[in-house]
Amino acid sequence: MMYLTAMTHPGLTILPAHRMVRSLDGLDLDKTFERLEPYFEIEPLCFTAADREQAEKTLTERIRSYSQVGGKFGMVTAGETCFHLLRLRDFEKLDAQMDPSIPSSLRGLDVTILREVIMGIGLGMDKDNGAELIEYTPAVSEAFEKVFAGQVQISFILNPTRVDQMRAAAEVGHKLPHKSTYFFPKLSSGLVLRVF
Repeated sequence: MMYLTAMTHPGLTILPAHRMVRSLDGLDLDKTFERLEPYFEIEPLCFTAADREQAEKTLTERIRSYSQVGGKFGMVTAGETCFHLLRLRDFEKLDAQMDPSIPSSLRGLDVTILREVIMGIGLGMDKDNGAELIEYTPAVSEAFEKVFAGQVQISFILNPTRVDQMRAAAEVGHKLPHKSTYFFPKLSSGLVLRVF
């Protein structure tokens, strides 16, 4: 079964799939930031209990301001009273660190940069065996709350993959990284059952 729609339809929306990391051994934020500093400007957004909600809103808005550019991420870490805003410094320098087997059409995607560089180099997560440590959510509120509830160690807030990026990859036959798209609205299911 399939559903077809025009890519230019104004109702077509792609939501981000924010990443949440749990059960990561030996997490050391100082070392993580030291590894990421050559590739990203890292800006702390500190908060108190009284103004945490405003800080969440500010972080989210700052990330969304880069939705047409890419390369901006929010990092929310358990036990910290600062969020961190990561902004890409130089794509060419970062590109040199990526797996050479990744097609050029996928290298500039935020989901690729996050997995390859921030999680791979910054956190030292194994690309093949680290998948079970990652949870996904389209709801930015859940990404924040799970950190503060102690259910995950880190949440990464990111912008959605753009339709033009998805189209460019599809036109050359490249498969997008896992959880690159979360289409909305979802079609209703379960109303009609068809047996194949």
